[in-house]
Amino acid sequence: MDCAGEREGQGVRIGGGDVQVGLDGVQAAVEPLRRALRVALPQLLPAFLNGCELALGLCWKAGVAAEVIGMPKGSIGERLQQAKVYLDTPDLFAWTLVIVLVSWAFGRCALWAFGALGRRLAGMPRHTGR
Repeated sequence: MDCAGEREGQGVRIGGGDVQVGLDGVQAAVEPLRRALRVALPQLLPAFLNGCELALGLCWKAGVAAEVIGMPKGSIGERLQQAKVYLDTPDLFAWTLVIVLVSWAFGRCALWAFGALGRRLAGMPRHTGR
């Protein structure tokens, strides 16, 4: 009984930083970049997208808070602050809804783009869930 690594033409060699696999006398080298794109990127992509989703949500909240404090003319933050000061409840709810919807739409578009780019780089099939 012989080991898989000892069979002729089926051995696995590691040399020079590249992994080389012999299949019936054919040596196929896997470059480090390809290994990173095909092995590491698919494993990192879900965590990266979760991080992006959290960061994008925080960006919108921080941006609107900065607009409320700085009150640049014509900004969403200025309109939100004016509605709060003048107790204009319908406008306050409307601007809050606008902030939530724009934040959600921007987040979805950005996550779709990041995910599509990551899947393309990793050579993964298109994700059909969520």
